Amino acid sequence: MYSIRINGMDTDIYLTRGDTFMADISITGADGEPYTPAAGDAVVFAAKLHYTDETDAIRKEVSNLQLIIESGDTAELEMGVAYVYDIQLTTEGGDVYTFVKGRLYIGEEVA
Repeated sequence: MYSIRINGMDTDIYLTRGDTFMADISITGADGEPYTPAAGDAVVFAAKLHYTDETDAIRKEVSNLQLIIESGDTAELEMGVAYVYDIQLTTEGGDVYTFVKGRLYIGEEVA
């Protein structure tokens, strides 16, 4: 199972290692209107143990504004640890917008 705690732009995700996570993502433009990614835009979820790590522990393309972390994506992650993550929109023109960030808590699994 999983749970989500939202505090402004910070959104913490609590996920049992090896479980599947699915969430619909919404993007709001500076004008307050919903933004639908255009062809050529990319929305990416990336998680690391530390902000300074060079490689991602998890990196997922968010397609159709749905984030899916599959069970295998967390199967080897350390349990009882909080990873940092963000979700970024990169437009076709190269502009980058981080619109969600937080911690990904990987909980213990029994089996």
